Amino acid sequence: MKNYFKGFLSGMLALALILVCVTAFDRSGAASSNASLTPVFAKMQQIQRLVDDKFYFEQDAEKIADGAYAGMIYGLDDKFSAYLTPRQYEQSLRSLQGNYTGIGATVHQDNETLETIVITVDPEGPAAKAGMQEDDVIVAVDGVDVSQMLLTDIIYDYIMGEVDTQVTITVERDGKRLDLPMTRKNIIDQTVNHQMLDDKTGYLQLTSFEDESVEQFKSAIEDMQKQGMERIVYDLRGNGGGSLSSVIDMLDYLLPDGLLVYTEDKDGNRLESYEGEDEHEVDIPAVILVDKDSASASEVFSSAMRDYGRAQLVGTQTYGKGIVQKFFPLEDGSAIKLTVSAYFTKSGTPIQGEGLTPDVEVEMADGELKDPFEELDAAQDAQLEAGIRALEEQARKSVS
Repeated sequence: MKNYFKGFLSGMLALALILVCVTAFDRSGAASSNASLTPVFAKMQQIQRLVDDKFYFEQDAEKIADGAYAGMIYGLDDKFSAYLTPRQYEQSLRSLQGNYTGIGATVHQDNETLETIVITVDPEGPAAKAGMQEDDVIVAVDGVDVSQMLLTDIIYDYIMGEVDTQVTITVERDGKRLDLPMTRKNIIDQTVNHQMLDDKTGYLQLTSFEDESVEQFKSAIEDMQKQGMERIVYDLRGNGGGSLSSVIDMLDYLLPDGLLVYTEDKDGNRLESYEGEDEHEVDIPAVILVDKDSASASEVFSSAMRDYGRAQLVGTQTYGKGIVQKFFPLEDGSAIKLTVSAYFTKSGTPIQGEGLTPDVEVEMADGELKDPFEELDAAQDAQLEAGIRALEEQARKSVS
């Protein structure tokens, strides 16, 4: 074991020294940040010697190596960047496709408290059958306390796993802790839920933007159009984002051809411009319900619809995540996910750290819940009620 770590650290140190020699100075002649790796690796060797000499328990070479890689990315102080083991990387790609092995629940993590809250539960999934409910707070997985772990670690290291394997999720509900044993299954996310609110008003809730979401979205629109839909409420509350390509495909389907959103790097250079080009649009009055948990792709969708004058935003200020992450695969099947650029709306407005301010600001009252799998009642949902009123006002203005 000691020989493994000596070889591991010696190799890392040699790599660091090469990096220092090659990139000791940037084009302006200033010292590169890579020069700081020399004391870093020297300290790592010192720590490993102490571990070899003093640590009581058996060492796990793979875990220590993964911890070193993860620690390097953790030091960037960006919760959206991460090191992923080969298994984590595979699961994350499947999750973005909307097809993965899991429990059939959507969760959200509070940015400040790290409290992990269940947002939706698929009624046909393992979580629902085990008794999991919306607003449950996940505190442990298989007996391991996850209450202060980052969401990516909870999902990829503990909740996801091999199909047909057992996992026990411990949740807090009404001041009590409940152990919920369940069996992981292949999950195809139903991210789109829709229904007609009346003869002319459609309702479409989108819980996340995944590859599977695009066809679900188009099918829902077409189904409601066949039922006579003349106006629509899009519900993006609690939608933390997802795949950029998915939201672009949906906007392309709804909006006229033209610029939808663009990205810039840290130096202000434009990297990508995303444009509609399918010559298809759905031009009907619309409102979009948003809240503090509407983030990233949700904000791209909302800003583009508003920039084109196709929708009003109703609800509360959105999250303000206007940055783009990209996966960089490594040779051993692992990967790092790094924040590489920022979104800007068609009008040039930044989203990062700002969020979107609704056209009609409405808070949800305490006790008001929205369940995508049950019939909606505007009388019990102040934001939905305000959205319908906004649509009616748009109709009156168009007549006059």
